[in-house]
Amino acid sequence: MRLDPLFTALPGPAETARWDRLASADYAMPPVLLMENAGAAAFRALEEALGPVAGLKALALAGGGNNGGDAFALARYLHNAGGCVRVLTLKKPELYQGPAAEHLRMARAAGVAIAPWRGPEDLADAPPLIIDALLGTGWSPPVRRELLELIEGINSRAGAFVYSLDLPSGLDALSGRPAPAAVRARLTVSFAAPKPGLILPWASEYVGRALTLPIGLPTDITQRLPPARRLITPLPGLIPKAPRHVHKGQKGQALIIGGSAGLSGAPLLSALAALRAGAGLVTLAVPRPCLRDFYRDYPEIMALPLEGEDWEEISRGPALRPLLERVSALPSSSSALVLGPGLGPGRGGAELLRAVLALKTRPPLLLDADGLRHCRAVPEPHAVSLDMLGPEDLITPHPGEMRRILGADSPPLRDPCAQEERELAMTLACAATSAVVLLKGPATLISRRKEALCLAAGAESNLAAAGSGDVLSGLIAALMARRLFPLSPDGNTLRAACLGAWLHLRAGRISAGRFPAGGALASELAEAIPSALAELAPEPC
Repeated sequence: MRLDPLFTALPGPAETARWDRLASADYAMPPVLLMENAGAAAFRALEEALGPVAGLKALALAGGGNNGGDAFALARYLHNAGGCVRVLTLKKPELYQGPAAEHLRMARAAGVAIAPWRGPEDLADAPPLIIDALLGTGWSPPVRRELLELIEGINSRAGAFVYSLDLPSGLDALSGRPAPAAVRARLTVSFAAPKPGLILPWASEYVGRALTLPIGLPTDITQRLPPARRLITPLPGLIPKAPRHVHKGQKGQALIIGGSAGLSGAPLLSALAALRAGAGLVTLAVPRPCLRDFYRDYPEIMALPLEGEDWEEISRGPALRPLLERVSALPSSSSALVLGPGLGPGRGGAELLRAVLALKTRPPLLLDADGLRHCRAVPEPHAVSLDMLGPEDLITPHPGEMRRILGADSPPLRDPCAQEERELAMTLACAATSAVVLLKGPATLISRRKEALCLAAGAESNLAAAGSGDVLSGLIAALMARRLFPLSPDGNTLRAACLGAWLHLRAGRISAGRFPAGGALASELAEAIPSALAELAPEPC
């Protein structure tokens, strides 16, 4: 279910239901056929996980809706392959309706034993395989009291292989959190497209291994009814190989503005990441005292030393002019500007930002770290309003910075697993600016006004370290400057931010391979970027 080399559709329950209705109304695909395809796909996935199923004993627990129908179809395939399967239903078999009732009749006709669930005693002699099809994506939290005991019973079967259809019963399909309890599966399959709750990192202890299985839905349904969320899933070949005759000016330029006493490492990490992400030219614009901290050790990085001890002095003196002239001279079609790493807390940063935004010509701007300190969604004295940014600019706040930007009425954003709060904060921020917004944290979120919400699924503890965000800024800036997506309808910057978030996570996992107990440095994260990029190189012929 993908037509885009960077994204996979990520529908919520209501969107999935609309897809099913459209498939029936406009593509002559009856629900009973889609359920048949789901059962067949689930059976193939089970065989791949466990091997031949002849003689395998299984118990399927079927809910009262279409998820139960998927269980009937799967049970029929298991039975026909020589498995010994029985199905327990949450309601009397004669009460099922629609496609679920048809698949119940087919399963019974094939010889599958089907009976109503009587109580916890039915799990007393549960076989090695338990198929969980109690609650599908159409279910609304919380779990009913009478089902909690059944979910706890499934989880108590030590050693059983629990196989969940659609999603582990009790797991919220949007938030990825139990409501209040959820089945702990070894393998979970979703149909047609992944569901938001399944890919969030805190859901992994319930989901186990996650697979998405095609069931024959027409691919252009995602174009006709695009979901509100997209999963970042770049394909190999997305990043073209540079021709051998390319010169450095064609590989993009990044100008990184920041640095102050005690914080000169932040812009340096951004510069290193930009170089490792393939930028041809990277320049650091820093107060002259910062140069002695790194210039001799990193000759690959160009420098624009600014006369002044700090940004308070630079922003109000003649030293600002050469910087603004350099920014104006950069070609907007092949460069990017980063402002903020190590800038420091003084008001000089606000003056600097206003001066840059007032330029008639400048490249796209990535605003991060201390550069965000002076931004507000609602105008305040001495602050810079977000509405001054353009659609190819980007802000990259962490939750604390997002709270400050949005003001007193913003979501608290203190729980990294509170997906509802994170998505609400993104909605508020995107309403306040035309720029792209990237909210850092587990399952990084990226969006822009009137665009879908993009998720970089996953989390990596090695990224929770000082300097990691500076690496992300330099990485994305290089991708922005390289103009990998010049013709994209949603803009080069949005896609560069999404790809950068994915590569940042991959680089974190690569560094975790070297340091599995933790302790990887941000500079080592930057060194892992080329290996992450290599995963997206064109496949050999």
